[in-house]
Amino acid sequence: AMFGVGEGGTGLIPSPTGDGQILFKVAEVFEPAGADGSTVPDEAQKSFGAGMSDDLLDQLVAQLQSQYD
Repeated sequence: AMFGVGEGGTGLIPSPTGDGQILFKVAEVFEPAGADGSTVPDEAQKSFGAGMSDDLLDQLVAQLQSQYD
C-alpha cells in the first residue's frame, strides 16, 4: 500500500497484530544511488521483459475470452 502513494500522500495499513490500523504519510521519495537499469544484469532484464510480455498476452486472451463467450 505504501509504495502506491506519492510524496505527501497518506494511507492506512492494517497493524501487524490485526487489531488496529497504522496511519502513514510519505514524507520523501527518492531514487537510491545506482538504482538505474544499468545495475540490473542482462539476463534479469530479458527475463523481466519476457515475463511482462507473457502477462500482457494472458490478459489479452482472458479479456477476449470473456468478451466473446
